Amino acid sequence: MPDSNKTSPQPAILGGLTVPASPGPRRSRSPRTYVIVVSSGMVSVILVALVMLFGSVRGREFAPTHFESRQFSFFEIPWLQWQITPVRRTPLPSTTVTYLRTAGWIQVPAGAPAQWHLVELRRSMLPLFEGHAKLLDDQLFVRHRNTSDSFWQQWSQEHPDLAAILWPVVQRLAERDRYLLVPEILTQAIAAAAPQPLRQSIDDALVDGYLGWAKDLRSAGQVLLAREILDEALMDYPGHPGLLQIRERMRTGDLMQMRDVSDSPASRSVP
Repeated sequence: MPDSNKTSPQPAILGGLTVPASPGPRRSRSPRTYVIVVSSGMVSVILVALVMLFGSVRGREFAPTHFESRQFSFFEIPWLQWQITPVRRTPLPSTTVTYLRTAGWIQVPAGAPAQWHLVELRRSMLPLFEGHAKLLDDQLFVRHRNTSDSFWQQWSQEHPDLAAILWPVVQRLAERDRYLLVPEILTQAIAAAAPQPLRQSIDDALVDGYLGWAKDLRSAGQVLLAREILDEALMDYPGHPGLLQIRERMRTGDLMQMRDVSDSPASRSVP
């Protein structure tokens, strides 16, 4: 039975108009609500600060088919490495590459590059990671100490007959991701005085490089990769006795004989 002593507010009637009764006092937000709001804001600010300070990722890439370089950057959640922003890419033009393309020593296919090799990657608070492509990419931007002239552009202009031999080989190695072999043939090019000696020295350097690389991989237990390296070398130098002997030793598992053959000067020379 309702309590007759409790009455709800009734509207007042003034001059024939009904005036709604004023509501009771409004409830104020509890201190707990303010704590939640303030805490959420502080956490958001801290997270943004952490991402800005420790979530920056920057790097460079190289496209071997087009000889193009570019920078990239994005942000990620620190330590979890969850990317939270789109990747921003910026081309890095090289006067050397432009000249090599114009001269026809670098063959560029139609369309955009489909393959990019990592040059370097930097994450906040972590050491710089350098990829093998850096061995070539850095060279394309090398300049003389006392001038702003591109070293390899000037060298190619002064030695077009040597450049016509060098750069197609460099591109072939880059497309195969064999950048470890590039520095030696660049050194051979600088020392060369005529096309034929350069061609021979590049062939010898590559065979020697492939042999040494395969030997190191085999010693490290990476037999399949070592065989891949040898098969690739035999594509360029079919029937080469040193390469064939190494592959045969690798099949029989005789590592000591393989070392003897690979260290023999006769096995490295290209006929």
